[in-house]
Amino acid sequence: MKKFVIIFFLLLFVYLVIPNDAKDKIEVVKQSEEEIVTISYQDDLIQIPINQYIYHVLACEVPASFEEESLKAMAVAIRTYYYYKIAIDSDYVSTNSDQCYISDDALIDRWKDNYSFYKDRLMNIVYSTEGEVIKYNDEIIIPFYFSMSNGYTENSSDVFVSSLPYLVSTSSDWESKLPSFEVTSEISVSEFSNRLGIEDNIVIENVSYTPGERVDYITINGKTFRGTEVRKLLGLRSADFDININDTVYITTRGYGHGVGMSQYGSNEMAKEGYSYKDILKYYYYGVEIMYNS
Repeated sequence: MKKFVIIFFLLLFVYLVIPNDAKDKIEVVKQSEEEIVTISYQDDLIQIPINQYIYHVLACEVPASFEEESLKAMAVAIRTYYYYKIAIDSDYVSTNSDQCYISDDALIDRWKDNYSFYKDRLMNIVYSTEGEVIKYNDEIIIPFYFSMSNGYTENSSDVFVSSLPYLVSTSSDWESKLPSFEVTSEISVSEFSNRLGIEDNIVIENVSYTPGERVDYITINGKTFRGTEVRKLLGLRSADFDININDTVYITTRGYGHGVGMSQYGSNEMAKEGYSYKDILKYYYYGVEIMYNS
């Protein structure tokens, strides 16, 4: 009890006696201990502490209203991705082609009167997972993530070049009841043909599928495409698509994104069912461990 009283009065003394400018210096020193991340954003180079960086990426990548455990899973994935890249190149500069970054001005415009609430919420998420990364066999992984599954994730080798043991196809059906899960768009026959470099008399045949039930290969007018190539050329939400042709081309897609790694909306639905952020990460990244970076 006596020790508690002594500590209390020492803390009170520090608060009352140390000048405010000295307190500010203490805070600056604390912030300076964080690793500094360099970002290329709108033709400027920005340098900020890593926790601030993770906050800005988190705010850009997913809605701030997502479930807490889902946001934690994303924060850990964002941090892991950064450390994966910095391990490859010590001069790494983050860009929006790697991880989406959004400025404070843009967030003020987006969140308006809720800016302070959402900023505090996301910063608390970042600090609650501070230092945690995802490792496989004690090595930092490349934690690909995407918006919404079509019901399955993909093997990394079916979308990217490399086959990675922790990026394998698994079921992810949590998103199937979301309103934006299945979307049908239309495009004119001539625009469809121009984008694919084929004639207007469209004939589709020999469609094959990946283990994640996305189009692997498809032959259109005798020309064979990868499903990922068609997705890119036509600007589709995913490579899980059906094409129906009348006077217009109707394309129905399921899910959103490349399909490798963690589904952001799947993660959020898992969190609603009570899964922890570590449960979520270990579900989408096979055989991994969540640990402090060292």
